Amino acid sequence: MTILTILSSLVLYHRKLIASLQVLLGTYRILDAKPKFLKIITLLALAFFWHLPILLLIVPIGKVCTYILLVTGDLQICFFAFLIEDAFNALKKRIKEYYRLLVKTPQDGGLLLYLDEPCLKQKPEQQKPILDTSQLRKVHMQLRHVVGTVNQAYSLVALLITVSCRFLFTVYLYRWIVSQFLTHQLIYALLTFLRIFYLCYRFEALKTVEKATADMINGFDKSPLDFRTQLEMKLLLIQLKSHKMGFNSFQMFNLDFNLITSMFTTTITYLMLLQQFS
Repeated sequence: MTILTILSSLVLYHRKLIASLQVLLGTYRILDAKPKFLKIITLLALAFFWHLPILLLIVPIGKVCTYILLVTGDLQICFFAFLIEDAFNALKKRIKEYYRLLVKTPQDGGLLLYLDEPCLKQKPEQQKPILDTSQLRKVHMQLRHVVGTVNQAYSLVALLITVSCRFLFTVYLYRWIVSQFLTHQLIYALLTFLRIFYLCYRFEALKTVEKATADMINGFDKSPLDFRTQLEMKLLLIQLKSHKMGFNSFQMFNLDFNLITSMFTTTITYLMLLQQFS
């Protein structure tokens, strides 16, 4: 069922997903940054496939192939989340650079130097194009639009992943308890938990970067800035706080650490009920 849902999502939304990927690459060009594809793919492969040798020792190879097919949806969602987070980090860096260019000393009109900054001038060909607040806000809205498209494309996939992982986690733990604590049932439960945990972790990391960016802007000393620039900074801060980036499955579950807490609570409740009625 999950595999069919993944395939249908790709068929229905492949054009929008390709367009979203092009928008993401466009934001990288605007921010003068490079996407870290090799790092992202390596980390995702380690996160989802590090335990394949363990699985091959305790289950048939057919089930391992089924598992690989099942996590293709997880990989696609995490790939977009990772790429958006990386682009948001680049946006945060450009906001900080823009603020440093705005702040000038009242004596000579030069830029304020920080202790960790070398007093060196860049060559003209090395200088990055300066992005004003309107361009930074536009980049942020492009990232927000990509999150919305990914959410729309993978909502059903995320719902099936969330429900199945919560159910299987409870079942495997119950089997582990009633089977006198067999190791392979505990391994199944842990792998099921890690699957949903990494999805939540990726979007929690995106929310952390978003919050850190808003806190950074809020902590800027705006007194050296003119009134118009202060207003533009406030508009950028309001946009960051009002258009938050999150992922949910049909408005039922938000993929963040609150889902993990809820998962543990319901699992303990179900285990107690199963023990009483067994």
